[in-house]
Amino acid sequence: MHIKNFIKSSTLLLIGFIITFTSCKKDDTTPAPTITVNDGVQSNEQDINVKSVNLKVKVVAGNGRTIKNLSIERAISGSTNVVNIYSAIPDKAEVDYTYTDDLTGLVSAGSTLTYTIKATDIKNVTVTKVYSVKFIITNGIIASGEIKLGAQKNINLPYKFLGISNNFAAYTAGSNGTAKTNSSKIDFVYYYGSMDSNTFAAPTNADGAQVIWDSEIASWQTKNDTKFKTTGFTVEQFNFIKDNSKVDGSFANIDFTSGATSKVPMLDENNIIAFQTASGKKGLIKFVMTAEDNTDAITLFIIAQD
Repeated sequence: MHIKNFIKSSTLLLIGFIITFTSCKKDDTTPAPTITVNDGVQSNEQDINVKSVNLKVKVVAGNGRTIKNLSIERAISGSTNVVNIYSAIPDKAEVDYTYTDDLTGLVSAGSTLTYTIKATDIKNVTVTKVYSVKFIITNGIIASGEIKLGAQKNINLPYKFLGISNNFAAYTAGSNGTAKTNSSKIDFVYYYGSMDSNTFAAPTNADGAQVIWDSEIASWQTKNDTKFKTTGFTVEQFNFIKDNSKVDGSFANIDFTSGATSKVPMLDENNIIAFQTASGKKGLIKFVMTAEDNTDAITLFIIAQD
């Protein structure tokens, strides 16, 4: 009798152990929560003129569990400040949350925002998801075809001056030339100097453009103050902007308030220079061929903000 009771008790204990073990094992293998942000997109680029970011967050707990904590943190590149922009105790198996983050005054072109979404279920299993947004300037560009300008003594190529308006129109010098009546449209003066060699200059440049083209520029009603900067852009990068991306995001942030000049001398083949016109338009110039002397010519391509 005692043996039967022992066997019965042992059997019940074993069954209880199996049930308990099975229950624990099943619970341990319940999937962790899942987080989906903006339909599964991990990163995005956004125009700087749009001053907010929309977040659509979906959190689903594992089978039989609920979400006990949900939080969203925001970090901005260049800052160590991390801001908790949302925190909740949903106590639900599935959470759908939409949030519009107002970023007025917080970001500039080139800034990257990183959102970290964190969810914890009732078993203290925590998962995170990261979503990032880079702010860019996405104005379209205009691109020239091949442009040739003659140096000041080149009698075979009369075009000496250039502007980005009117499809990169070039202008001629002299009393019967087109420059005098179109001076407000001229952004660039080309010359070949004994010291400066191949040079692009603003009409306001006093130690080059107005020396080589003294009487010519003196007759102009408008002398545009174009600014220049040398750059680290490669030919491949220039060509990609011109032929593929066709937006100004990579050069729109160039700062011309300091370090800019009114001329760029000693130009060589494959040089890429940046400019800002008097009207504020920014762009890049790629030089393809340069002159050997002041009777020769220069060949170039331009991309500029539309």
